[in-house]
Amino acid sequence: MRAGPGTFPVNGATFTILLIGTVLLIGALNFLPALALDPIVEHFLMGKGGLF
Repeated sequence: MRAGPGTFPVNGATFTILLIGTVLLIGALNFLPALALDPIVEHFLMGKGGLF
């Protein structure tokens, strides 16, 4: 099969960098909301006398 003008080569450094960047971005988006909400939840728990 021949590569056409709209194909993206998957055997170079550009593909590897984009793939690793995408995996890191998706992973960060899974964990960052929980890390950002942690201080807010802890504040409300302290107000009720609970510990985190």
